[in-house]
Amino acid sequence: MGPAAPPPPPAPPPRAGPPGPGQRLDALVTCAAIYGETMRLDELPESEVDAVLGVNVKGTLWCIGGALPFLRGHDARVVCIGSVAGKVGGVLAGPHYVASKGAVHAVVKWLAKTEARNGIVANAVAPGVVDTDMIVGKGYSDDYNPLGRLARPEEIARVAAFLASPAASYMTGAVVDVNGGYAMG
Repeated sequence: MGPAAPPPPPAPPPRAGPPGPGQRLDALVTCAAIYGETMRLDELPESEVDAVLGVNVKGTLWCIGGALPFLRGHDARVVCIGSVAGKVGGVLAGPHYVASKGAVHAVVKWLAKTEARNGIVANAVAPGVVDTDMIVGKGYSDDYNPLGRLARPEEIARVAAFLASPAASYMTGAVVDVNGGYAMG
């Protein structure tokens, strides 16, 4: 006998019903992510890929999907936190993290195209390396970019807040670089 078939993926969470009177969401920011283990593609176990894609991609999709009924019909904003890794093929991250963040950027562009007619603008932030517990022990150093330091979480949050505000009302489908000059262009 051959290897056992992998278990089916988990089902998405149940969807909320249509919004009631006065129920609306003006902005949604998705930023949950896991980094996963850094390893080569030929060493990558399926469980590691499933974990990273499950949080970074499925989590983003399901969060947006659940919020859409509450975002539609008025000037609403969706901001997703991607990564410079998803734009340039990684800094030190593994291929599964890189793919997950590239997918987040693609979801934002799809959402911008399909939901504009419903009053929703969607954008992403592509941070460089941020000084958080997620990157501890991953090999990053302050000199990886021209500014010579890691980003602080509040620096990323300020850009997300701008994109979630009325000041960004004519921006949609953008992936904004906030990476200390690591990737320019």
